[in-house]
Amino acid sequence: MKKNLLLLITALSFLVMNNLSALTVTISGTVTTTSGGNPIPNHGVSIQDSASASFIYFNTVMTDANGNYSVTITNVPVGTYFIVSTLDCNSYYHADLVNGNNSPITVNFQLCGGTPPNHTVTVSGTVTNTSDGSPVPNQKIEIQDTMSGSYYYYNSMYTDNSGNYTFTIQNVPPNAWFWVWTSDCNNVMHSDIVNSDEGYCGGNNFQICHNTPLLTVNISGTLTSTNTGSPVPNHPVRVQDSVGSAFIYDTTINTNSNGVYNLSILNVPSGTWFKISTEDCNNSEHIQFVYGNNTPITANFQICTSSPPPTMTVSISGTVTDIANGNPIPDHSVYIQADSASGGFTYYTQVTTNSSGFYSVTIPNVPQNTTFDVYTYDCNNTIHQQNVNGDNSPITVNFQICSGSPVYYFLYGQVFAGTSLLDKGKVDLIRIDSMNNATIVATWYIQDTAAGNYEFYNVLAGNYYLKATAADSSVFFNQYAPTYYDTTLYWTNAILVHPQDQAYRDIHMVPLNPDAPGNGSISGSIQQNVKTSMPLAGAEVLLLNQSSQPLAYTWTDANGEYSFQNLAFATYIIYPEVTKVTTIPSTVTLDADHPTAIVNFILEDGMIITGIKENTGMNLSSVSSIFPDPVIDKANVTVNSVMELPVQLTIFNSTGRIVSGMPYLLQKGLNTITLTITGFTDGCYQLLIQTKEGSTVRKFIIRN
Repeated sequence: MKKNLLLLITALSFLVMNNLSALTVTISGTVTTTSGGNPIPNHGVSIQDSASASFIYFNTVMTDANGNYSVTITNVPVGTYFIVSTLDCNSYYHADLVNGNNSPITVNFQLCGGTPPNHTVTVSGTVTNTSDGSPVPNQKIEIQDTMSGSYYYYNSMYTDNSGNYTFTIQNVPPNAWFWVWTSDCNNVMHSDIVNSDEGYCGGNNFQICHNTPLLTVNISGTLTSTNTGSPVPNHPVRVQDSVGSAFIYDTTINTNSNGVYNLSILNVPSGTWFKISTEDCNNSEHIQFVYGNNTPITANFQICTSSPPPTMTVSISGTVTDIANGNPIPDHSVYIQADSASGGFTYYTQVTTNSSGFYSVTIPNVPQNTTFDVYTYDCNNTIHQQNVNGDNSPITVNFQICSGSPVYYFLYGQVFAGTSLLDKGKVDLIRIDSMNNATIVATWYIQDTAAGNYEFYNVLAGNYYLKATAADSSVFFNQYAPTYYDTTLYWTNAILVHPQDQAYRDIHMVPLNPDAPGNGSISGSIQQNVKTSMPLAGAEVLLLNQSSQPLAYTWTDANGEYSFQNLAFATYIIYPEVTKVTTIPSTVTLDADHPTAIVNFILEDGMIITGIKENTGMNLSSVSSIFPDPVIDKANVTVNSVMELPVQLTIFNSTGRIVSGMPYLLQKGLNTITLTITGFTDGCYQLLIQTKEGSTVRKFIIRN
């Protein structure tokens, strides 16, 4: 039945009229049992467009207590057809094809009752050569879900020697759709869409050209000095493949006396990208990515050629005294560390006060404008810290603290990128205090001389996270994402470290899985507060695919702005990752009609949400606080809505994990929502109320 319906859809696609005007289409109906005509409540009905290239729509609605469902679709082009479908208790597919021009439309279903079970789906096929029909071995085939609501799936494999491939997918919900695709020798995509309810989805065969064109790629350019504009002779330029395909290339060539470099690369597969890089007088790397098919390619660089800035000797000293009586505190540790914003310069030391409570340190060869963190701990293990600029040397930093020396521990391990040790990067030691706040208390910089090793001395007892990041100059940069111990992207899944355990802790970095470049882009900003619009600078932003696999990451700049460029047309998840801050990620889809997207976020009440000001555009005139306070067995919130409105309610615990969620239909006017929290442990929680237009958060405390 499904295949006949798809043939009918294909035929209708040639009959759809151009968009002369837009319609509002209403589709409704009733789902009842075949045996007694009884209503079937809470049953899913799917509505999707069928034959429009420019208009895309998919939605699943649930029947109410009387078995009724209804959906209203706006801005529908004239002549658009819709498939209205559902499944019965045996997972049999029931569908009707309707014309939006006939709105309002009624589609009723009579079914056997019950919920269809999840099942196993097999998708297979053969890839052959268009020239002679021979099988194409070792051809990459990819598959992912397309329109399956909360169900996400992605996988890939290579054809065997006979050109065959087979995917076996477990626990697939009813009415899941899958997109299967591969690319030919000209990088042209071939794809097919299959429905899981066909059971065994065989026959997804592809005929493609197989012999990949080989190119000769010519790359040249000129290096000039930013100081004088003159050519830079005898300077190394590195050229290497950047995508990690079967073609591997890596060479370094020096410029000639005129600052020119030139090379030809033979037998390059079509579609290969290259990374061209060089370093300036400050050892900063300059990079360009180029597409081999655009040969001949010119990549010029302007770099500084003067000597690095002069260095200086910095002196830092001070006294540590008892806040109670002003007496000096002898034999007390003070720590001096170069701030992480001080570029490639690294410095860390511990000094001890003398019998007069005095300490002093002299630091040679310090670059100009270097910032130092000077800190110590009091008798309660509370950190006291001052930031100073080395240019102001000599510098005095005094501390007044409660006396008594804390106990210190040693924290160490290695950082792995795959099976290799990280060559350049850093490990942040993040302390979690009694108020559940996160603070970076120390940073260990990994250099080539001590590849992969990190060591933190004099660490206080407590709760910490460890987080590793590859440096821009690392060979693993843009190959591995910032990773918490022991191997996770998110603080919500990270393992807390207790230095007093004195265990060896290795960090295994999470690899990135970048897609092929494209013409799409996603950008936006993160603000710290709705009212003040203060930017959140230095925040990590992850780019994930639909399967939540990491593709790339970046950091917000001083204005709180971030950007991902050269993205393929696909669906992406934008996930700001800030330690001890709950994130509600945003999902966006890029396509030919929507190649760019702007996604803004707001940090409010310890939660990062999509950036829509509270209640603005949500059609909610007011949202009360949670009552009673504290909550014992039921949490209540009053919401005043200007219209009937579906919302999603989600409860998060203090670790950012979802502990409960449910859809809710608000009626026009005043609504009192009651949430049962029986079985929840005592602690702090957050209720997120989401509509299509925005979000709002309410905090509450449970005390049983």
